[in-house]
Amino acid sequence: MINYRDFRVLWLLVAVSASSSSADYEYTPVEDPLQSVWDRLDNLSQEIFKVFQEKLENQFQQLQREMNEKLESVKSKVEVKTSAINNNIMNNLGHVDNKMAEINRTITSWMQNYYDGHVRNDLDEARRKIEEHVDVKISALENKFVGNINILMNLLAGNASRSSGSLLPSDATVPAGSSALVEQRISNTVTTAVTSLESNLRDQLTHISNVVTSSHSIVDTINTHVSKINDKLSSGDGETGTGTHSCLNDSIAIELISTLEKARETPGFLPRDCSDHHWQQPEAPTGVFQIYPTMDSKAPISAFCEMGDENAKETGGWTVILRRRNTTFGLTNFNRTWAEYRQGFGIPGEGEWWFGLGALHALTYRQPYEVRFLMHDIERGYFHASYSNFRVEDETRNYRLIVNGFTGNVSQDALSTKHHGSPFSTFDRDNDQLSSVNCAVSNSGGWWFNSCYYTTLTAPFPTSANRDAKTIRWLNDNNLWLVLDDVVLMARPAGYSARFNAHLHGE
Repeated sequence: MINYRDFRVLWLLVAVSASSSSADYEYTPVEDPLQSVWDRLDNLSQEIFKVFQEKLENQFQQLQREMNEKLESVKSKVEVKTSAINNNIMNNLGHVDNKMAEINRTITSWMQNYYDGHVRNDLDEARRKIEEHVDVKISALENKFVGNINILMNLLAGNASRSSGSLLPSDATVPAGSSALVEQRISNTVTTAVTSLESNLRDQLTHISNVVTSSHSIVDTINTHVSKINDKLSSGDGETGTGTHSCLNDSIAIELISTLEKARETPGFLPRDCSDHHWQQPEAPTGVFQIYPTMDSKAPISAFCEMGDENAKETGGWTVILRRRNTTFGLTNFNRTWAEYRQGFGIPGEGEWWFGLGALHALTYRQPYEVRFLMHDIERGYFHASYSNFRVEDETRNYRLIVNGFTGNVSQDALSTKHHGSPFSTFDRDNDQLSSVNCAVSNSGGWWFNSCYYTTLTAPFPTSANRDAKTIRWLNDNNLWLVLDDVVLMARPAGYSARFNAHLHGE
C-alpha cells in the first residue's frame, strides 16, 4: 500500500536542506500547505480497499445465492428425470415379464406341436405299415389255407378214387379220421402263424408306445420347467434372474439342450454348402467345414470354405470346388477314373483336391450358382474369371456343364465359349466330341471336354515356359495360352453377396 506521508517527509527534508545553506537563517518549522491532501491520500487507499472488499463480499453472496438457486433447479430436474426413468424401467420390466411369458408360451406350444406332430406322424406311418403287414400276412395265410384245403380235397378225392378203382391192395384201407388229421395240421399251422403275427404286432406296438411315452415325457418335462419359470416371473419377489436360474439346474439345462439338439438334427438345420455356414457365422474363419449337399444327415462331406475378408464379409461364402498349386505338398494325381471324379478326391485344406461331381450336381441343381476362377500364370501374374450362372447336370447326362455370364480380367471367355453344354470326360469314360481322340487321355485329366478345350485345369503342371505344351492352362488374348501353376475354382449361390448384406443390415 502507498503511504503518501512519505512524500511529505521528502518535502520537509528538501526545505530543511535549503534553509541550512544560510548561516544567518534560523529554521522555523513551516506548516505543510498540503497536509490535508496527504491526510486524504493516506485514508483514500484504506477506503478504496474497504469499498472493494465490500463489493467483493456482495459479489460472493450474490454468486452463492445464484448457485444455490441453480443447484435447487438441477436437483428438482434430476428428481423429475429419476422418477421418469424409474417409471420407464418399471414399465419395461413389466413388458419384459410379459414378453418372457409370451416366449415361454410360444416355446411350450412349439415343442408340444413339434413332438405331437412327429409322434402323430410316426404313429400314422406305423399304423399304415402294420396294416399293410397284416394284410400281406393274412393274404398269405388265406392263400396257404386255401392251398392246404385244396391239397386235402385232392388227397381225399385220390383216396376215394384209388379205393373205388382197386388201385390199392384189397386189404388196404383209408385210415380212419385222416381228413380230420390233415385239418388239424392245417389248423395248427394257421394258429402258429397267427400267434407269430400277433407277437410281432405286439412288439411293434410296444415300441411305438415307448416312443410316444418318451416324447410325452420330454414335453411334460419342458412344460414343468417352463411353468416354474413362469411362477418365478410372476412371483414379484424382485429376484427374477436368480429365481429363473435356480429352477434351471444343470440336469434340466442339459435335458433342454439335448431336446433342442435333436430338433436341429432334422434336414432343415443342415448346412448345404459353405454359404449356409457363412450366413449363420459370418465371423467364422476360412477353413474346413462339414456340409450336406444332398441334405442327407447321414451323408456329410468335408469342404474348404472361403469365408471372405474380415472387413468385407460379403466376399465370403464360397465352397472351393478345385484347388491346384504347384508346390511340394501339391502334385496330386488328377488323371483319375470316372468314379473318383464323381466321388471327389484329395483332402480339402491340404494340398490339392476335387470336390466331386455328385456333390457339385446336388448343390447347383437346387438353385442358380455363380463361380469364380483365380489363376496365376507362371510369368504374367494373377488373373480371374467369374460366371454368374453355373450348373452341373446329373450323371444320366454325364454331368453336363451349363455356364454363362462371364466377367474378368482375362481377355477371352475360354470356358463358356468352348465348354458350355459339354459332358464330363475321364480316361475311362470318353464323352467328348472327337471320335478319334480321348481328350481326357491326351491331356491326363478329367474335364468338360469338347473338341478338345480352351481351358483345362486338371492337366499336369508345366515344367517349362512352353505355352504350347499340354499343361494346365487357359486360352487368352491373340490365341496365346496362360500357363498356370496355381488355380482356385469356387462356387456359391448366385447373388449371395447382395442378400448377405441385406441380411447383415436387417433390410
